[in-house]
Amino acid sequence: MISSLFCLYIAAIVLQTVAKSLPGKSVDLSIFQKNLHGVHAAFQNSAKTNGYLLTETHFETKVKTICTQTGCSSSAKEKNDHTENDRECPKDWKTFSGNCYMLLSDKRTWDSAKSKCKTLKANLIDITSESENRWLYKTFTDWKHFLWMGATDRPKEGEWRWSSSGKLLTYNAWAKGAPNDPSGKEDCGYIFKSGGKLIWSDATCDGGHAPTICKKKA
Repeated sequence: MISSLFCLYIAAIVLQTVAKSLPGKSVDLSIFQKNLHGVHAAFQNSAKTNGYLLTETHFETKVKTICTQTGCSSSAKEKNDHTENDRECPKDWKTFSGNCYMLLSDKRTWDSAKSKCKTLKANLIDITSESENRWLYKTFTDWKHFLWMGATDRPKEGEWRWSSSGKLLTYNAWAKGAPNDPSGKEDCGYIFKSGGKLIWSDATCDGGHAPTICKKKA
């Protein structure tokens, strides 16, 4: 009994492995069900021969199948289904970690850039991790000098928050000595390239015109 059930168990594993090896492809339920019907029937016959009764068998793969004494039923996700984390970004937007990014190459003040992002249902970029900072450096190369980002300490001097969420910065890549704000008016953050990475600093919000990157959820 144990030997025969073990062989059938291996057969079930093989079927599951085949199903899992085809990510992104639609599953032919009729063929898959037929194979599982055969495995299930063999389980039932082997158990019955040895005085046992299998009431229900579950096969958890890309195809969820439940077999009972009366047969098997299956359900599968369509190959084009998208979860919350793998939605596609609109055309001309770049995708990273569930977010969409667009470079606005025309030069604006910080407030004007923020308003422009809002018209695109987005925000001035917030950068929340080292991996995101590196990705931005590698992805957006068609700009010089500096770009506005969404960090600001306007509400409270020295307390830097993201304008998109109002949350305090938990990650930063400030340049040495920054933010310094010697005049007490450098309330807006910007990023620039240095040493093969993106560095952050502060400036007056209307003291310069620069491109920016807008960011929104995918």
